[in-house]
Amino acid sequence: MRVNYEEKTFEIFFNMEISNKLSACFPLGQALEGFLGADFVAMSSSVSLSKIITGDPFLLYYCKGATLEEIIDIKKTFLTTKSIHKLNSIYMGLINKLPPMKSNLLFQYKKPEYMLTANALEWDAWNQPYYRYDLYDGDTFQHSTLVELSEKLVNIAKVVYASPAISSINELIDSYNNKNLLNETNFTDVSNLKGHGRNTYIKSGYNSIACSEYTKVESIPVDKLNKNYNSKKFNNNCDYIIYFSSTLEESMKNTYLYEAYKSLNQNNYEYHNFKLLYAMSKINNCLLILGLRWLLLF
Repeated sequence: MRVNYEEKTFEIFFNMEISNKLSACFPLGQALEGFLGADFVAMSSSVSLSKIITGDPFLLYYCKGATLEEIIDIKKTFLTTKSIHKLNSIYMGLINKLPPMKSNLLFQYKKPEYMLTANALEWDAWNQPYYRYDLYDGDTFQHSTLVELSEKLVNIAKVVYASPAISSINELIDSYNNKNLLNETNFTDVSNLKGHGRNTYIKSGYNSIACSEYTKVESIPVDKLNKNYNSKKFNNNCDYIIYFSSTLEESMKNTYLYEAYKSLNQNNYEYHNFKLLYAMSKINNCLLILGLRWLLLF
């Protein structure tokens, strides 16, 4: 049975709840979303990100949907005596005011099917109603690419599938209203699903069973999402983002998507000497191609 809500609906509710539940999560919104590439930032409650953001009036212009090139043009207009290097410095200062970044979570949202009858293909794995989602591969090789990416990012990030244990739109809204959506979402490390075509589960926080050959897979509890997955030390947040960008790029090189990724990067190549701006644009391009959402942990 197909669940009667859209994947995007779950994604929106999920983002709103995680912004309030992971001890001081802050949604970036449009002001930094396209610029930084992250959809939301989990951070220390002792720092007001909103004050930092609104300290730069040019970000307010970006809220209207300006591109990176348009932001740079606006900066050039208003800062007539300053170079593009100054723009890069402005944003370096902005990001280094944030608490030290400790880790990255890369999410891909999965809308499940809800299997109710004994003739369902994986029924004998559970012998009760269960949820399942496909790990799309075929001509796209998306799942294989995410597995490869996960293995290469093991020391700096975790790539996770997030799928709700919810079968109807009414349940989804009730779960969100009760601030319980994260607790009703199944989180599975992509690397643990290597070689499989489907993942199945009966509830959140409970082990999945991956298929083709049945394999028990440990799910990630909500309270473990905030774990530090980064084993490296950095002098500041800008160095962290630049390193993450280069690691993502290196991880993409042997995938079938690399040519498309390079083509997107060419749009901003003229800014490659401005390391932070260019690193951010490359991260955003990678996430766009792979259909991922980025959660920064502080």
